[in-house]
Amino acid sequence: MTAAALFPLVRRGRRPACLLLPGSGGGLQPYFRLAGVLGETYDVYGVPAAGLGPGEEPAASVAAMADRAVAALAAAGVVPSLVLGWSLGGVVG
Repeated sequence: MTAAALFPLVRRGRRPACLLLPGSGGGLQPYFRLAGVLGETYDVYGVPAAGLGPGEEPAASVAAMADRAVAALAAAGVVPSLVLGWSLGGVVG
C-alpha cells in the first residue's frame, strides 16, 4: 500500500485541525461544502481512501484504513482536535 497523503481542504494559519474521513466512495469531494463551514474555526484536512490513485491497492480492513490516516497525520505533523467521518469514514474515525 502506498503512503497516504493528507490533503488540506481549508488552511488559514495555525488553528485547531479537523480531519474528515471519506465514506465508501473514498473521495473527499462530498466534504467540500462542509469543509468551508468548518474552515471558519478549523484548518480542515482529509485523507482519501486507498485505491483511488494509479497503482494503489484498496485497504484490506478498517484497521488498515485507520492506520493509513494516522500515518498521514503523523507525516504532516498534524494532531486533529476533531475527527469526522461519513458512512464508512465514521467507522474508520
